[in-house]
Amino acid sequence: MTPAEITKAAQDLFNAEKTQKQIGLLTVANPNMQMDDAYAVQKELVALKVADGRRVTGWKIGLTSKAMQYALNIDIPDSGILLDDMHFEDGSTVPKGRFHSAAY
Repeated sequence: MTPAEITKAAQDLFNAEKTQKQIGLLTVANPNMQMDDAYAVQKELVALKVADGRRVTGWKIGLTSKAMQYALNIDIPDSGILLDDMHFEDGSTVPKGRFHSAAY
């Protein structure tokens, strides 16, 4: 992806979260998107969120199961950044509308 495409993808994701409106799959709009591109989009998206007042609080590792890696045709786990508004106390109620789900 070009730097402009990375910026657009991050901005689209940021706006989608703000408006709670879905956008299409980034890999459809950018069929040649690679893992490095995805991490570049994530980095830019996190920068937008931090500029908007959120705070980085940690990191996560996903897709550690070989079965899931095989299902998604990858061979390494992925990683992501956790922000302050992603934490919920044990036993707390997650506010309605916090997550958006869709049926495809």
